[in-house]
Amino acid sequence: MISSQRSGPSISNLFARTRTGIDGPALAGAAIRILIVDDIEAWHSIYIEVLRRQSDWQVVGVAQNGMEAVQKCWELKPDLVLLDVGLGRTDRLQLARQIREVSPKSSVLLVGTADPSQLAEIAQSIDADGYVIKRDLVLDLVPAVETVAKERRSRGRSSS
Repeated sequence: MISSQRSGPSISNLFARTRTGIDGPALAGAAIRILIVDDIEAWHSIYIEVLRRQSDWQVVGVAQNGMEAVQKCWELKPDLVLLDVGLGRTDRLQLARQIREVSPKSSVLLVGTADPSQLAEIAQSIDADGYVIKRDLVLDLVPAVETVAKERRSRGRSSS
C-alpha cells in the first residue's frame, strides 16, 4: 500500500521519486481502466482533466454513491477505482469489501481531504492500495496511479 503509516518511503517521498524518474520511466503503453467514485460532480471534471493527459488511460465510468460504485465495478471490472473517502454516509469498510467481492482484481486508491495521517489510517483499514490528498491531486494523482499500476504488474508476474 502506498502510505505514510507503513514501513518504507513516505507517500510524499514516493511521489517525489516518481515525479523525478528515480523509479524508472512512466508506464508507457500500460492501459489502465479507471472508475471514479465521488459524490461531488465538480471533482469528476478535475479527475478526468488530470487523467486524460495519459493517452493509454481510460475513465470507464463515474459513480456518485456506494451502491452505484459497486454496480459499476461489477459491470466494468476497472483496473483502478478512485474512491472518495468522504462519500456521503457510506460505510467505507463495507464498500471496499463489496468492491473487492464484485471486482477482485481492481486496485483501490483513496482520495480525500482528511489529514494525511487520517487518510493513511483509513486506507490501511480498508486495505486500499494507496491514497491521494485532494489538495495535491493535480501533482500526485498521475504518479499515484502509475505506482499502483506498477505494483499491480509486479504482483501479477509473481503470481503467474
